[in-house]
Amino acid sequence: MADIQLTQQSANDDNWAYQVTVNGQHNYNVTLSQSDYQQWTSGNTSPDRVIEAAFQ
Repeated sequence: MADIQLTQQSANDDNWAYQVTVNGQHNYNVTLSQSDYQQWTSGNTSPDRVIEAAFQ
């Protein structure tokens, strides 16, 4: 299983933005829109968990 670190997070009215480090060496900048978050989770889990699951 990959080591996923959410190293930075910001949010606005439309989305969340994350800086993600995988296995201590691969860095990614990702966003999660409010609409995708609602469609995928119905608000039943944290946005952080959605990002972590996407990298697993």
